[in-house]
Amino acid sequence: MASLIQQRMALDRARTRALFGVWGGAGLAVVWAVGSILREFDPVSFVLAAGWVFISAVSVRTLRRARRDTESFEDEHGKDAGKQGIIGRGPQP
Repeated sequence: MASLIQQRMALDRARTRALFGVWGGAGLAVVWAVGSILREFDPVSFVLAAGWVFISAVSVRTLRRARRDTESFEDEHGKDAGKQGIIGRGPQP
């Protein structure tokens, strides 16, 4: 069984990956769609834009799942379970 810190890190990784998919997919879909509109209609660009929209939609689903998993983890182990504090040199004058 992984430690609480490792479990929290895995949940955060899944959330971060999903956020990159949502924003990256949406951004690239806009870029490809605008590029397709500004040039003569290019079916390849349209298909690529549709692919990025699909990736963004799948990532939204993954993000929802990651949030649900994080909520169940926090319900089971506590809100701050597995969180690491900032390591410093102690209080500064």
